[in-house]
This record gives sequence, C-alpha cells and structure tokens, in this order.
Amino acid sequence: MSFQELTQDEKLDLLACQEELLNLFKAMGRDITLAINNAGLMDQGTHFHQHFIPREKSDGFWESI
Repeated sequence: MSFQELTQDEKLDLLACQEELLNLFKAMGRDITLAINNAGLMDQGTHFHQHFIPREKSDGFWESI
C-alpha cells in the first residue's frame, strides 16, 4: 500500500499520531528525524511506512549517509 491509497481520514489520523509521538519524544528531551518510505520507493516489495529516529547533536547521522 502507498500513502496515496490511504483515505483522507486515515491521513488525518496518521498526522495526529505523528504529532502525538513527536510531542512525547520532545517531552523526553529527544529530537527526532521522521523518515517516510512510500511503497517500493526505498525497498522493493515493501509498503508505506515511517521511522521515528531519535537523534542527538553529535550522533554522526548525516556523516553516514
């Protein structure tokens, strides 16, 4: 399934869930990178999904890409 196949209500629910999770991480003092993969964009045969990646200023995340 791709993002485009979600209904408008599902998209709104997803956005509300993202906001809630981001607020929870913020309350814990954590910064987050939110990465979204749509259908087979990144991985063949996969589906729409997202990753919440906890971050720290000197974690080297961008140097590994």
